[in-house]
Amino acid sequence: MLGKEIVPMVLGRAYASAVPNIVVLAATLLVLPLVHVGSLLSLTHDRPDMIVMAAATRLGCFWAVGVSLVSRWGSLGACYTVLLAIMVQAAYLVVKHRALLRPAFRRWLLVILTGLGFAPLVFLRGGPALNVALYLLAAGGYLIILRSVGVISARELQAAYAALGAARLARRGGRGSA
Repeated sequence: MLGKEIVPMVLGRAYASAVPNIVVLAATLLVLPLVHVGSLLSLTHDRPDMIVMAAATRLGCFWAVGVSLVSRWGSLGACYTVLLAIMVQAAYLVVKHRALLRPAFRRWLLVILTGLGFAPLVFLRGGPALNVALYLLAAGGYLIILRSVGVISARELQAAYAALGAARLARRGGRGSA
């Protein structure tokens, strides 16, 4: 929601055209926990063959779809290829570990669907002040909903706030940095 404003400030104006790529690549971060948890389950249950098959599935998907997407959309197509390949790998691992992952997958799905509920706010974008207000509305509403359905506890929110406060103090050169 704030990518068009933040990317030029953080990376410079030359990177403003990369915002669509960054958005797609950021979406991969939503799927990667499933890949990592599935891979850890495979290792702890002495099933490295599942990890190899999941990686081969991701690679196969990457090459099968990537050539056409990259030739059509360039770097954005490559970003979509990475997202799709990781989604396929995650689906493979979730299906293979469905009995063990079912409760965690439901919680993950609840978190993702709750966030998607705020996606239409993107269509209300305007100037920087409005965009910041929309972001704060979405972030606050998201946290309130996750807290009310029990996905995140009050203690976890306090720990996150304390960690952000400690980081702020460390940036200023104050005490409290670890």
